[in-house]
Order: sequence, then structure tokens, then C-alpha cells
Amino acid sequence: MHGIYRTEIHDDRRYTAVERSGSAMPLRNIPSKVLVAITVGVAYCSCWGQSYQPAKVLSVRQVRHGAGFPISRYPTTPQYTIALSLDAGDKDYCAVYDTPVLDEVHDSTAAIGQKAQVMIDKKKILVLLPNGRKIHANLANSGQC
Repeated sequence: MHGIYRTEIHDDRRYTAVERSGSAMPLRNIPSKVLVAITVGVAYCSCWGQSYQPAKVLSVRQVRHGAGFPISRYPTTPQYTIALSLDAGDKDYCAVYDTPVLDEVHDSTAAIGQKAQVMIDKKKILVLLPNGRKIHANLANSGQC
């Protein structure tokens, strides 16, 4: 019974876990380590259980670093540090994150002046850009924006 499990729903709404070999077994026979991992994952995600609040993207600062040597045999992927300045009602926030993905850089700069949704949890911020991209960032002081 050691393999990769997937859940199947039958016509009579019985849930069974199917091992990679294809043999079905009841869900109650799943090892306790798997159930503990699922419980921990749900508990971790529950900290983001707050609701989004509207915010406006005021400015975006992008810094490119780690471009490597121009005469290199193997090209390197540049990293970007993105700093978003957000106005969420009565407070201004600064969100900073690093990314090598150019689409995230373009999406964040395209969101200047537009409405976004933010969810704040301690020193983390989740920004939902107008095009639907989710950005997990760290809160920073306003001097970095």
C-alpha cells in the first residue's frame, strides 16, 4: 500500500483512494502521516482566511540584478526586485518581492493607477493584481518604495 494516491468519486458518492497500481481502497485506510500532512496544510492556509480589501497601485519600482557577465558561455537569468506602493484606504503599504519571471514584472508595472485587492497578515501581504495574478510579498518600510 505504498504508492501515490488519488481520490475518485463514484456514482453513489463513495470516496475512495486509488493507489497508482489501480487497486481501490477505502479512504479510512490512508496512512496517518498523509492525514497529518493534509491537516497541517489546511491549518497553514487558514491564516489567509481574511478577506481582500481594495487598494490602488500607486507606483512600482523594479531593480534588475544578477545579470551575470556579458561574455559568458552559459546565460544567467536576471532577478528582479519589485517594490509596490499601495494605497489601501487610510493606510499606505510597501510590498517587496523578488522574481525571475518577466511576466510578473510587466503585470506589476501595468497595474500602476489601477485597483488591486490586498490581504495583509502580519508581515506578509498577498496582492491580487487586476489581471488576476497573485503576488506573495513582504511588507517593507515606505523608504524602500
